Amino acid sequence: MAVPVILAEILAISELYLLFTNKTAGRVKRLSRFAGIIAGIYFTGIFIYLFINAVIPLTVNDGWRGAADVIAVLTYLAGVIPLVAITLLELNVVKKYATDRDKKKLHAFWIGVFLVLAHVAMIFGMLDPKLLGWEGSTQQTTSQHQMSDGTTMSDDMDATMSEMNELLKNKSGDEFDKEFLHQMIMHHIGAVEMADAAQKSAKHQEIKDMAGKIIDSQSAEINAMQQWQLEWGYVTEEDESTMHRGH
Repeated sequence: MAVPVILAEILAISELYLLFTNKTAGRVKRLSRFAGIIAGIYFTGIFIYLFINAVIPLTVNDGWRGAADVIAVLTYLAGVIPLVAITLLELNVVKKYATDRDKKKLHAFWIGVFLVLAHVAMIFGMLDPKLLGWEGSTQQTTSQHQMSDGTTMSDDMDATMSEMNELLKNKSGDEFDKEFLHQMIMHHIGAVEMADAAQKSAKHQEIKDMAGKIIDSQSAEINAMQQWQLEWGYVTEEDESTMHRGH
């Protein structure tokens, strides 16, 4: 987004300078013409790239995050219209016989249109999509990775860690320690179960060896934390035995 906006700003500043100085030639005029020609060509490339790599995939995969995304992307892409219009003016493809003053008016108009579109795109791009009613979906709120066999693996660990952090929020002292140990034990048990599955199913010996180390280290930490739970009165021996049976 930066380059087209910078070119438009150069055009705006140079146009104001030329308007107030009433100059029709010189370095500022050449800079203005160069920026005007490059802006439309450059943004046309951006438009094609984003349309192919963003608009089509988002539409096909239902990836739009509501109206905010649509407005942000489409208003930005609409900026191709004023910038191409300026390029065509500079190349004398349109308004070839217009006076210099008329061309300046058209320049100012199209620059204004582009800057408005760019700022609308910026505002809606930074806006929380939920403010415009987007509620999200399972596909969009859960990050996924495509596997070689076509299946997907969700980033459940990120969600789990966020939940753990939320449960610890605003806790302190014994209350914090009790919840921390409980959540960390559950986390370690999950890691041990994954490592156990890796030892049984992984192809590479390196993964199996690493899985063995994970099982040893995390099991030792689980035992230590469970011992602390008992010593500090966070659980009873009956609670601990029940948890062992559950896992």
